[in-house]
Amino acid sequence: MVGVSPAFFISRFGEGFTPSDLASSLGDLKVAGADAYQLEIFREDGASDWTEGAISRLRDAEGKTGLNASQFVAHYFLYGFGDPVSLRGDRGLAAFERVAEICRSFPLVKTVTVPLPPFDAGRSATPADWASFRVALVGKLVRASRIAASAGLRLALELVPGNLLGSPGEVLTLRKEPGLESIGYNFDTGHAWACRERVDLLPAKLAGAVYGTHLKDNEQKEPLAMAPGTGTIPWKRVVSGLLASGYDGSWDVEFMCAPADANDQYARGIAFIKQVLAECGDRSSK
Repeated sequence: MVGVSPAFFISRFGEGFTPSDLASSLGDLKVAGADAYQLEIFREDGASDWTEGAISRLRDAEGKTGLNASQFVAHYFLYGFGDPVSLRGDRGLAAFERVAEICRSFPLVKTVTVPLPPFDAGRSATPADWASFRVALVGKLVRASRIAASAGLRLALELVPGNLLGSPGEVLTLRKEPGLESIGYNFDTGHAWACRERVDLLPAKLAGAVYGTHLKDNEQKEPLAMAPGTGTIPWKRVVSGLLASGYDGSWDVEFMCAPADANDQYARGIAFIKQVLAECGDRSSK
C-alpha cells in the first residue's frame, strides 16, 4: 500500500495538527490515491488531543474511506535525545506510554517511529563522554522498546542528519544490545541521501530491519523534503532494493508544500511511487 507521512497534515494544518484534522483529511487522501497514512504526536503537549472521542472519530473516518494507519511517529520524543541532559533523563517516556495506549485502538499499527535529532553535546566530547552518551542512548531506547512491546509494538528509528547514533548501519549494531533485538529502521530516503548514504544499497544492508518509510527527495546537498522524483534519488534502484530485501510495509510519501497545494502535489507524489512500484514489480529494474 502507498500512503503519506504526517508531513501531509503539517503541510495542510501546521505543526499543531490534531486527530480531528487527520479525520477530516482522509477523504481527500482517498481521492489522491492513498491507501494509508501515518499517525503522529508532533509537539510535546500533543498527547492531550488524543481523547477517546477524537480516536473514535478518526476510526470512523478510516471505516468510511478504507484508509488505515500504517505506523505512529512519536515526533515529540526527539527532544529526549537531543542533548546530554535530556538523553540521560526521562523526557518523553511518560508520553510514550500514552502513544502505546493510543496504538491499541489502531490494530494495524505495529511500528512506532522515534526520530533521533541532531545531537548537541554542548562542548568538545571526550572518549569518556562518548561512552557515556552511548550507554544513555541504549538505556533510554531499551525503556522505550519495553513500553512499545507491552502494547505489541516494535520500535523504529528515524535518523536525522547529525544524530547521536550515526549512520543507518548502526541500527544493526543496536540490535545486538540486550532489549533492542527487535529495533528497526524507518527508511527516510531524504535524510539518508543528504547524509550521502548509498540509498540504493541500504535496503540490502538492512534487510529485515526496515519497518517503514518516509519517501522524499532532495539533491544530496541538504535534508530538504522534496516530492519523490523531483530530486536526484535513484528511485528505481531504491524501490527494487526494498522489494528484493523483502520489505512488505507501507510506501509512505513525505514532503512539504503549501496548504492549498497539498492535495494535488501529494496525488502526484503517490502516483509517482505507484508507477515506480509497477515498473519494479518483477524486481528486474536496475
